[in-house]
Parts: sequence; structure tokens; C-alpha cells
Amino acid sequence: MSSLHNETITCTFLYNEVLDMTSLAPCQSPKLTFALVDLRSSDLYEKSHLLAATNVDIEAITRQIDEGTTEWEDLLEKNPGLEGFQQSLFRKANYSNQMFVIYGQSSLSQQVVDQFIQKVIPLFPRNIVIKSLKSLEGGLDEMNRKYSNSICSDFEYPETMERDSTLLPNEIIPDFLFLGAYLHAYVPKLLESLGIKKIVNVTPEPHENQVLEKYGDFQIQIVDHQTMDIKQHFSQAIEYIKECKKNGEKVFVHCQKGISRSASIVLAYLIAEEGLTLQEAYNITKQARKFVKPNKGFSNQLGQFEMELNPNLKKPTYRDETSSCLERSRRRQYLY
Repeated sequence: MSSLHNETITCTFLYNEVLDMTSLAPCQSPKLTFALVDLRSSDLYEKSHLLAATNVDIEAITRQIDEGTTEWEDLLEKNPGLEGFQQSLFRKANYSNQMFVIYGQSSLSQQVVDQFIQKVIPLFPRNIVIKSLKSLEGGLDEMNRKYSNSICSDFEYPETMERDSTLLPNEIIPDFLFLGAYLHAYVPKLLESLGIKKIVNVTPEPHENQVLEKYGDFQIQIVDHQTMDIKQHFSQAIEYIKECKKNGEKVFVHCQKGISRSASIVLAYLIAEEGLTLQEAYNITKQARKFVKPNKGFSNQLGQFEMELNPNLKKPTYRDETSSCLERSRRRQYLY
């Protein structure tokens, strides 16, 4: 157990991962890739916690262990909240070799981390094996500072919110660039919680007046089809996003689902302004929003754009040779 190494993760990383875990996006089932564990008291957990998190009241459980409780079943009886934690572990596809992410109200002290590692983990059921352990930098306080309480249990999502995308736009560049779906533009509470100031609309449909007045009217009117010329819009979109960055304004880029058109604009920006190769830009974007996938035509145009910016390249650094279920579904209909 002493070999279990504790590392920290950033709020941006966990934000995107939680959105992925709670998503019902096209061609994607919720990904239970790690166990997210709230180590605060059960009372604080009940008031508010991160979505997908379960509770291990580390102070109460450590005290019980110190007083002589040495069996997991006994801890379950004394701490009803542990039942939810145990159930979440066995729902993981690979519960015998998984990652744990733990957090507190603020950054966890090494003492608390050691208590979890040395006292609690040894009592886990034997078939629960931890691959790695990471703690959240800044804890829940920092998550709330960056995102308000938008990915917490006490945030009231509109009843009309569709669940065919992420609950919120994904954060591609920390504290600046977000990528998501059309529906996000019509939930002001969500955008306000993220501090969004400008929107880039990559669909043929203009926004309604209340959105235009608050978030600007920049629009790229294009459908998601591989015959469309999206490259002609790259320069103007990049300049607009650059201006937003210069003004300290967070930007939200969207198409219908946040998969192809808006992802292409974000990739073009990363190549042109962040000095990334297309492969690097794609890796970063896909890490944040797992199901991004520009259609074949857009992917080819991004490759052309990369080579125009880097004349020494003999071929694009990224070429998608696969055809996913998303691509097949787009062949049947345009996404307006």
C-alpha cells in the first residue's frame, strides 16, 4: 500500500472528466473511468457535492477505526453513506484496477491523504484494487470559484435540458475557450456560471435576440457536411476569438452537438494561435471533449490549413482514417 502514489489533478481536468462521466452523448455511454470520492463530512456532502461523487467521511471513519472498528462490514453499518460509495465501485467496468480521485473542501493535507491510504483502503473488499490515487488541487472551493456550483448536486438544471450532450460546454483552454452544443446557448444560468462573455455560433440558425444582445452575433452559417468549405471561415473566426482573448472575455464555440463544425473552428484556432500541430490540437480537444470528430471533409481542410501555416510539412500531422457511428449517422442527415 505504501507504493500507492498520490498526485494532484487540476480543476479543468476534473471538470471535463465529470462532464464526460455524466454525459449521454451520441454514440457514447457514461464513462465510469474512475471513482470520485468526497472526503468531507456526510453533512457537507448532503448539502452539495460534485456530480458523480460518493462520500467517505474521512474524519468519522478514521475515528471509528482508531476506536477498534476493523471490518468493512462494520463500517458500512455505522456509515450509511458508504453503501453508495461501495455500489459506485462495483459499477465500474474494471473495479479491480481503477483510479481514485479524492477531494475535500480545499486542497487535502498530506495527513488526510495518508489516513485514506493507510487506514481506509486496507479495509476495502479484497476485489477492490486501486491502480492510482489523485487529489484535487484546491478542492471543492476552487471548483466553485471557477465554475460556480454548475457541476454540483445542488445546481438546478432546467427540466428541458436535453441529455444528448454534456451538461455544460467543455473547457478546452483553461479560463478562456469552451466547446459545446447549441442547447447550452439557451441556458443563461449555465453560461453565467462559467463566466462566458461571447459566443461563436457555427450553425445556419441565428440565435434569438436575448442571446445576441448578451453574447454577440458572431456566426458561421454552415451545415455539417463534408462537401462544405469550412476553411474559408477559419481566419475570421480566429481573429474574433483572438480579440476576445485580448479583451479578457471567455468564449463559447458551438454547433448543434459540439462534435464536428465547432470542433473544427477550435482546432483551427489551436493550430494558428497556440502553435500546436493538428495532431496535438486534436489530442487536447478530444481529451477535454471525448466525442469530438470533424467530418471527413473538415478533417482534410484542417490538414490543408496546417500545411499552409507550416510550409515545411509534407503531409498533415493528423489524418482520420476511421468511420465512426457519428460519421455514418451524418451521412443519413444534416445536423442543422
